[in-house]
Amino acid sequence: MKCEACDKQATHVYEAYGNRMHLCSSCKDQHEIQKAYNDRMIEIVDLSNRGDCDAALSILQGLLDAQGDRDHTGGFRYGILSHQALVLKQQGRFAEGLEKLRSINTFPSQSEFLVNQLAIAKLLGELGKHADAIGELERGLDAASESSLPTALSLFAEYARITRTESSEVPARFRDLFQDVVRWWGIPGSKAPEACLEPFSETIQAADKQRRESAARYDHLQKNLDMLRSKHTDNKPLREALRAYIENEPVGFYRDSAKSALRELESEA
Repeated sequence: MKCEACDKQATHVYEAYGNRMHLCSSCKDQHEIQKAYNDRMIEIVDLSNRGDCDAALSILQGLLDAQGDRDHTGGFRYGILSHQALVLKQQGRFAEGLEKLRSINTFPSQSEFLVNQLAIAKLLGELGKHADAIGELERGLDAASESSLPTALSLFAEYARITRTESSEVPARFRDLFQDVVRWWGIPGSKAPEACLEPFSETIQAADKQRRESAARYDHLQKNLDMLRSKHTDNKPLREALRAYIENEPVGFYRDSAKSALRELESEA
């Protein structure tokens, strides 16, 4: 039997959260250490929210020290160090947070690399190092490919925000990448930057605004669907809500997500 998480031979049966999986040794390690992190998550977040950040940092470091040797993908270390950087940022300890982020050398995917570059840039911004922040954003955008296009929009938005405050501009060499990002999200009305009279940074900010507003509408839809599920035994009201959303939603990614949900409900009807 093959491992259910990769193509290796399964050697263990792993059970957690009511699920049972056949896994190889490496994937079993990965699931177990992630569970150890998940099991402490509420406690860590609660400590951070109450201002006891040192205790939260101590738990995170303890998890890394105890389980880090079993991390075969780098994903566990990435998650712990990113969380430590977030806690340090909450305390205003920007330089220490930056050190944590820069110590990450393995990423679960290219998207996580871009997320890390964005986090580094934001901390550099907090330190007033805007030129360095731009350098980190460009490093992330230069690494972007098809798999990380959705994440790249956040880097573009941060780049545009910095350039607007610094009276500069996002370089034209990123125009093609930006168009790929806009197409991935299905953001309407976004002309190619070279065809726009407005500055590139304004084009970026307008697209990001559309994406954020669409995300808020989709979140509202999900809450409405949850409410309808609690009140109705059949799914007709849910289908009607989805159809109304699909008819009015301009951003392709969220509209397509709603279409997929509608198809699933229609197959159950």
